[in-house]
Amino acid sequence: MNSMRDKVARIRSAVVKIVSLEAPPVAGQARVGLGSGFLVSADGHIVTNSHVVRSDDPSLTQVIFPRGRPITCSGFVMRDLVRDYTILKIADSTFPFLTLGSYDDVEEGDPIMFCGYPLEEDPYSAFPTTHMGYISSKLPAMVDGNQLNICKLDGSVNNGNSGGPLLSQETEKVVGIITQKVGGIDNKMKEFVEVFRSAPSVFTINFGNRSYDPNRTLAEFMDLMAKYSNVGIGIAFSIEYAKAELQRRAII
Repeated sequence: MNSMRDKVARIRSAVVKIVSLEAPPVAGQARVGLGSGFLVSADGHIVTNSHVVRSDDPSLTQVIFPRGRPITCSGFVMRDLVRDYTILKIADSTFPFLTLGSYDDVEEGDPIMFCGYPLEEDPYSAFPTTHMGYISSKLPAMVDGNQLNICKLDGSVNNGNSGGPLLSQETEKVVGIITQKVGGIDNKMKEFVEVFRSAPSVFTINFGNRSYDPNRTLAEFMDLMAKYSNVGIGIAFSIEYAKAELQRRAII
């Protein structure tokens, strides 16, 4: 029987970090899209969220393996903005990959696993985290007028997990794509961050050779807390949409 340690090692080897620059830059500064993705074929096809990818130019998107160096994306196979998935390709080689299962492989109460890259100060730092949880509900949801199957999961979903795989603990097969984190104390913290950032400076505190604005310092602290807060419900779109496209193109 495979140990959980073995399962985690296999899954993490096929989960990558996605770093994508926005083009053209906004206000002269390119924003960076950060998220996760996972390999679905040995020749380098990767699935991630479309909202993680900032540009239609594949040369502006890079893929990083755990503790590895960035690999520039060689092309986009397709992007589905409604179902929020993108299939991209990196240079031919032999890569570890995950097997795709079915949305029907899991039911409410079943244990699941998900893996991804929580946001860090250095966008090119690639240290994945693996989490456990369970399916709290399965239901159809309306997205831009389209009815899509989603899973709600109870687990420590991090900002940066978007695009990562949701897997059945029993089969180790991908049943969904982590799409967003909703609820939780971090959303309320973000509201406070904006309040303190927009508040006028009343006084400063001198400490050593630096001056600190209490409002700005508190905003920075709360922003950091919100970024790493793990409380909240995760949403994952069914893998069926990406799987059907991969099969249609004979990638899997």
